[in-house]
Amino acid sequence: MDKGRRFHVELERSHSNGHNGNEVRLVSIRVERRAVAVAIFNGDHLEYTDSRQLSSIQDRALASAVGFIQWILERFPVDSVALEAIVNGHEIQRRVLDAAIQGILRERMLPIWEVPRPELLGGYGYPPLKSRRELRDIATSIWPVLTGTHAKVFIQDAAILGLHVQTERLFIIN
Repeated sequence: MDKGRRFHVELERSHSNGHNGNEVRLVSIRVERRAVAVAIFNGDHLEYTDSRQLSSIQDRALASAVGFIQWILERFPVDSVALEAIVNGHEIQRRVLDAAIQGILRERMLPIWEVPRPELLGGYGYPPLKSRRELRDIATSIWPVLTGTHAKVFIQDAAILGLHVQTERLFIIN
């Protein structure tokens, strides 16, 4: 969907159902080769986070990722989705998982915000941040509960992506 169409869909959703920019529910999804993480936002409030480790066997990983996202969407009614755009052509497993997840989202007719990594890095600092680690440090300073194990880094990524999209949405609406 082109940016203009996406903007109008989001604008229509945000005004037609009584939501203002602060109440839009978003699921932010971080897809990695061996993990999928989600962060659910209600406006700028981080409501829920979770992740799933995936098998190294592609079919099992795909089934697990798809099942996890379906479970999230059934449990949490959301208005839109944030995904980090995958631009590197060498990340075949991530692309397969991302395509399957986007298929589920499109079936449910959810608007998808795809954010390239450079845009995300630029959204949290001037000059733009240089690494994902810097983004994760910001995430844990905002949400100390996300500090911890290695598995939480993907949740940190999903949370920081979701906050970026919710903030951008506010700029668009206001």
